[in-house]
Amino acid sequence: MENHIIKLAEDKWNQQDYPAAADMLDSYLFKHPNDLTAINLRALVDHSMGNSEHAVTRLSKALGQAPNALLLQYNLGVILNDLARYEEAEKILVPLVESHPNPVTVLRQLERTYARLKNFGALLDVYIWLMELNAFEDSCRPNLHHCMEYCSPLNYKPAFEPEIIRYLTDDEKDPEAIRKLASIQLSAKYQLKSSDSNVTAKEFADDPFFLCVLTTLQVSDPGIEGLLIALRRELLADVVNTGQLDDLLVPVAVALAIQNYFNEYVHAIDVDEQNVINQLISGVSENLSVDDFDVDTVTYTLLIIAMYSNPCDIPNIGKMLGSDSPQWPTPLTPIRDLLLDEKERELLASEVIAQSSIEDTVSQKVQRQYEENPYPRWLRCCPMAYRSLAERLEAVLFDFSATEPLHNSRLNLLIAGCGTGKQVVQYARSFPEARIVAFDLSSKSLAYTQQKLNQYNLTNVELFQADILSVEQFENDFDVIVCTGVLHHIKEPVTAWMRLLSMLRDGGYMHIALYSRLARGHINNIRDVIEREQLTPDVHSIRDVRTRVMTGELNDLTNSSDFYSASNCRDLLFHIQEKQYDLPEIKDILAELQLDFLGFDKEVKRLPGFQEFFPDQSMSLDLDCWHRYEQEYPDTFAAMYSFWCAKPGA
Repeated sequence: MENHIIKLAEDKWNQQDYPAAADMLDSYLFKHPNDLTAINLRALVDHSMGNSEHAVTRLSKALGQAPNALLLQYNLGVILNDLARYEEAEKILVPLVESHPNPVTVLRQLERTYARLKNFGALLDVYIWLMELNAFEDSCRPNLHHCMEYCSPLNYKPAFEPEIIRYLTDDEKDPEAIRKLASIQLSAKYQLKSSDSNVTAKEFADDPFFLCVLTTLQVSDPGIEGLLIALRRELLADVVNTGQLDDLLVPVAVALAIQNYFNEYVHAIDVDEQNVINQLISGVSENLSVDDFDVDTVTYTLLIIAMYSNPCDIPNIGKMLGSDSPQWPTPLTPIRDLLLDEKERELLASEVIAQSSIEDTVSQKVQRQYEENPYPRWLRCCPMAYRSLAERLEAVLFDFSATEPLHNSRLNLLIAGCGTGKQVVQYARSFPEARIVAFDLSSKSLAYTQQKLNQYNLTNVELFQADILSVEQFENDFDVIVCTGVLHHIKEPVTAWMRLLSMLRDGGYMHIALYSRLARGHINNIRDVIEREQLTPDVHSIRDVRTRVMTGELNDLTNSSDFYSASNCRDLLFHIQEKQYDLPEIKDILAELQLDFLGFDKEVKRLPGFQEFFPDQSMSLDLDCWHRYEQEYPDTFAAMYSFWCAKPGA
């Protein structure tokens, strides 16, 4: 009879007749005040009637008497989530996962909790747990991908591997966004803590995860680098000893060739390896000098060479890359595609016409560096997840209310010092109606940009070769000027900044990024060694310095993604011109230029010690406060001081 009353009350609750359910349960609980089933249902009725705080009180009191009541714990967590009391919900739900008979339901609540708290690491763990329980839902994938871009589990998660592959092979995803995650997972999978590895190439031939990572992004892990060097050496020795490459190992060789193309052959090469490669290059060049060369022999030898150096540099290679070139074996076509892309960029670079003279001697030296090493190489670029630039800035900056131009889809945007164009393509894809102008010193960088614009069929961009110090063809009509990672490579950064400011309309916005002197202290120590030893910025010196870093002779840079390719490492350590700043200097420059500081391009709430330094979030607009914060956390601006500012006006 008593259970029947609870069942009737539950029926009334399901029928949304909450007053009737409440009356029945109150009468029942008057006689049976400790019945947990009735207490739980009464709390749910309270919650349904809008009396959620009463429900929390009721459940909390009951749990004080019966702390192991799983159903009460779960429902308390759900109601706390509904009340946006996420920290309290987390404390209730986390211990419940292991003990609950249906952990999936608890994990789904924790997904809500961590999504609202923007705790991406914990949310990623929840998704991986759901994968391991075969309960991950496709509708969660956008959130999962967002988490993947922010963090990585430190231990290898087999159930997670297919999702990494899915991300890396998605044309609308940027593989660089999960470079660290993929590298950590690959390193953890094979326990690659050093260059000493007992695994052989055959163990990787049928590993889709290994092959996918190597062929879609530039890996950045010293353990993986040691493995790749060992595998490359093993394959070369097999060819030398047997005269051929085992067909089973061709996918590994292709992956190694693509990976070394990505990193521009920055991995260490010993003298014996180099001698063998030199002989192979000489042999291929000689074979290509005749008309009836053996295609298979040449292409497979090219594959071995491509693990060590760029086949485009081989004399007579044009015979393998022209429109009437012979068919390459199918497994090797990815190598051919990379080489054809490079040849296309060479042609595009030759078509670039300078728009203004580059007369400053420092600018000329910087130009020469980026002609030799366009920076950075990149594969894909996805649009921003915002409908307008206004929405983008309002999501990041404190108390920022965008003016009309940022809401306007026909934004006038200038990107000064665009490099190889990743920002250009991202803005062009994000805001297809915008008018975008971009320029750079380097014709090869601009060629890279143009090739990517062609790849995405983007026609809303004008490219120019020019120097900020002497560019003259633009009026002051730009709504936004982006100049990130550029001014500090100019002889007179403030002069160049003023030149850009003259092109910005009144009330316009600027995105600037400059090096932090404090954050680059360990880099400066290595730059001092390079200057003292008068090392030249060629690949041999770059390899030598990297070896000294990895053996501990020089400061550790292995956490920097720029450490893992030749162009990036040259930019990091061998740059011909580099000016660094601290925040008081930047504050003074902004005052001199009469620019309003709008905030850093960072999600400040995720920074360590944020609440201690910024109890009032408006302090995030105070550069003196940020200077204090940086002294405590010197790696905060390891990338750069990346910030937005505005020109006063209409």
